[in-house]
Amino acid sequence: MDRIRLPLVSSDTPLRDAFSQMARANVPAMIVRHPDRMVLLTDKDISQALESDRPVDAGAPTGSIQSPLPPLNILSGPENEWEAALDRAQVSFGVLEPQETAVLITRHETLAAEIRNAGPVCRCVENLHRTRRGEKECEICGSEILCVPSE
Repeated sequence: MDRIRLPLVSSDTPLRDAFSQMARANVPAMIVRHPDRMVLLTDKDISQALESDRPVDAGAPTGSIQSPLPPLNILSGPENEWEAALDRAQVSFGVLEPQETAVLITRHETLAAEIRNAGPVCRCVENLHRTRRGEKECEICGSEILCVPSE
């Protein structure tokens, strides 16, 4: 079992703002709070949504992106009960009752390592155009570049 502190955004947060929060936190994932559930989104999920056959706009609500994972179980109680709670629910991820940030609990350390070691995704802050690491500004719109995670 492992834990990762991630940004928590509401489902109506514009995608560009959510990406900026991930960049400021220097993590490649976030927790999205919907009215009825919480989901894990990674920088790769965002990239796929932006580059799909029906791409989402950078100003679209973060909640418009579908997570490939089931909703997160909200964990409470003592830490020594979390693994059993994840096992009972037959899931690999849970989240502690979130405040301003969220703590993602993974059933296995390798799942946390996959998130922490994700390769960088670089995008411009205005329109989330894909860019390469090391570029100073977007070749398409000229806005600043953010990479998640940064070096």
